[in-house]
Amino acid sequence: SNLVDKKMYDIYFSKFLIEAKQELKKQSIAEKQKAIEKAELNKDDKKDISSLYGSDEDKDAGNEKLRLYGTLLMPYWDANAGVQPLFRQILSSSDKRLKYNTMLLLLRNNKPCPDSLVNYFAAQDEYRYELYKDLKELNKEANFPSRYNNHLDLGRSKVLAGKTYDKPDTLVFVDKLPAEVKGKKGLVYFYKYKTKKDDASWKLATVGLVPE
Repeated sequence: SNLVDKKMYDIYFSKFLIEAKQELKKQSIAEKQKAIEKAELNKDDKKDISSLYGSDEDKDAGNEKLRLYGTLLMPYWDANAGVQPLFRQILSSSDKRLKYNTMLLLLRNNKPCPDSLVNYFAAQDEYRYELYKDLKELNKEANFPSRYNNHLDLGRSKVLAGKTYDKPDTLVFVDKLPAEVKGKKGLVYFYKYKTKKDDASWKLATVGLVPE
């Protein structure tokens, strides 16, 4: 970024575009296979699918190759007719992480991005806080849906996004308390959660210090 001009790799553009399309086909095949396996698992009742929420085995991994190809092809957005359709195909992927990374790439480069896609990720507990942070870094906070721009929704997302493994099955807001840290006043939000529904006891999670 900001170090390599597209003129430096013009001769490789066609190669990159072909490889990107091939990688997208592989991604599509992998997604279909994953959907089939998940459907069969549910059909055979071997495992409760609801327990896979936020688990490592069900988490969309994204595609780093497509992410890189997207970055390399972005400068040709208006110069080549094959670039924009490729991005539209990527955005139709069922892999959330891939869609999220592609959406950010579009926003970062001021390219058209469906508002529905931003709203979709803002509504997802696992992506809401990350989206808020990323948009803030891009100076595009105005793109973040106002209905989710509050302490409770963002705090809930922060708790869930902060745990890579054993994500809470049940998360309940308890209370908020005033606090002061190094002269800065704000609030600390408290949540109770269970890793599994049938856990006998609750655990506590906190979010803060957040501005009043």
